[in-house]
Amino acid sequence: MESREIIIYSGNILNKAISLRKGNESNEDEIFESLKACIGQKPDLLTKNIDPLNGNAIEVFSEDEMNSSHEMGDRQDLKVTLKLFLYSLERKDIIASIDRGLRSTSVDYLDNIILSFSGYSKAGALTIEQIQKAWAVLEDQVDSGKVKMIGLSDVDTQLFIQTHELAKVKPSIVQINLASCCVVPPELAEFCKQKSIQLLTHSDPLNVLPEEKVLQLSNFLQESAILPEKPGGLEPLWVMRFQVHLKTRGVLATKGYVASLNGTMTMTALAASALTSDARTALSLLNGVVCLYKPYGWDKLRFIREFRHKIYEELNHMQQSPRQEIVQIRRVDKSDAESTTPLENENVLLSFEDGKKHVEVVKGLSYQDHPLVAGPRFSNKDLQMFPAARVDIQVSGVHLFGLKEAKRDAMKIFHGRWLKTYLVSGRFGVATNTAFRTGKVVEKSTYHSINRPMFERCLASTQSAHQRLSFLATGAPLDSDRAYELASKGLVRPADASSPVIYSIKCVDFNLPDFTLELKVINEVPNYLRRLIHELGLKLHSVAHCTKLQITNVGPFSLNDAIILKHWNVENVYNNIKNSREVMSKYDMQVRDMWVDKPLNIVAEPDESSDDEK
Repeated sequence: MESREIIIYSGNILNKAISLRKGNESNEDEIFESLKACIGQKPDLLTKNIDPLNGNAIEVFSEDEMNSSHEMGDRQDLKVTLKLFLYSLERKDIIASIDRGLRSTSVDYLDNIILSFSGYSKAGALTIEQIQKAWAVLEDQVDSGKVKMIGLSDVDTQLFIQTHELAKVKPSIVQINLASCCVVPPELAEFCKQKSIQLLTHSDPLNVLPEEKVLQLSNFLQESAILPEKPGGLEPLWVMRFQVHLKTRGVLATKGYVASLNGTMTMTALAASALTSDARTALSLLNGVVCLYKPYGWDKLRFIREFRHKIYEELNHMQQSPRQEIVQIRRVDKSDAESTTPLENENVLLSFEDGKKHVEVVKGLSYQDHPLVAGPRFSNKDLQMFPAARVDIQVSGVHLFGLKEAKRDAMKIFHGRWLKTYLVSGRFGVATNTAFRTGKVVEKSTYHSINRPMFERCLASTQSAHQRLSFLATGAPLDSDRAYELASKGLVRPADASSPVIYSIKCVDFNLPDFTLELKVINEVPNYLRRLIHELGLKLHSVAHCTKLQITNVGPFSLNDAIILKHWNVENVYNNIKNSREVMSKYDMQVRDMWVDKPLNIVAEPDESSDDEK
């Protein structure tokens, strides 16, 4: 059993019947009914997939709602507000809720967020430490530009004043519930007046998603076949209400809810259900970093093209979305009526005579989405691939790609300059114009005087020169305290990506004229490694060229993690993505400058996969 997060999107409830609330219906009922309505939609409208923001979460939403764009004018004319009801104070949960608020409203920042602890504080009294823990997350969101103003709801007057005094970003809004407090506390009203804080009222319940409602949602999730089994111990993490107002007209244009529930279920049952269902659901699972083995002789375009072909070929054999049914009225001459026969999958609902014409009402399948008319089911945009490193035609081995929403992870790997391990094979006695075996032979020389001890002394000298170079780039002498501090933090990295550094070079096989080296390098380019073999031959008073370049490790990933060509299928790729998430969760993904020990600003991006026809 695994802990799984289930996120349910209601979409814009103003477009649905549930927005017409009855006179005696509360906000609690509106939240529950909107989430229930999403779960109970027709299967062809409902979508479930592994969430791109959290690989351990399952999203449930209406396809037409998520694809609908908010064409309501300029962003400056909109006021986008969000109220967050917390049941968990975990930083990742609060950040995830804000990101989903931005996604649901299709904007790049929120005008204000109001934080409510009503769900979290139902078990006991709220403390200033708990408020500060959540408030610090909101302050970071303000600093990043995602939120303009932040506020609190339903907190004690003294707690609010303490929060205001301790906060780096002061609360701009405070809400109180008139259902539990008939009169505004005079002390709070006076404090808000002095500090120019908006004092608002609301009618939200103390617990927006009580236990009996959560239990009903759990039953609905299983009955609607969204989940293969009933999740156990389902509990809310947070509930979020988003609203979009048109400033110029004072009209509420969008309103909806998103709820995050956490429960336990068997992962194998979930994966088996998703991977054997329709192609669209299976494709949605392929979202993350995948580790693939690249054969020799493939460039980037061919590598991506072959991978997509394998995946699309399997998806096309899965169950596809059903073709749309249409009703047509046909009018033909009476003389031709007898010779006219219905097409395949057509059913005549009604036929009658209308003067000289014979009229038929026919129900059948539309040819608009027939594969022969619409073309291939999937295109390059359906499975975008972002390489996490340069792809060279002469290099084989471990390569990492970010699929779909994992572009950010691919960027982190690309700019993180992870340590790579290469197996580099070479041959003494022959030099080529490209320093590789496919180049034109330009020189030959003897090599019988070379022995292994001589070769290893040359390798040790090369390694020592590179280690000295890495420290010289810092400006710190090798015998200084600064050099010791840098070495104690781990690998001493160059300040930029233009200086290749070899941290380790050793001979793993020596059988003249052939040899194999294991190199641990950073900032390398394949041409640099090929030239390195050529220079080693010159130092040993001979010549040499490179015969093979293979990547065996990229950061925490090894050959054991890479999927070989014959195993490229949906199930193996999904399992590999899941394994990659676990590996990277234990690995430092932060891009840092080792000289000043602070995060770097990422400006460049890895090349996005282009169309194969490019």
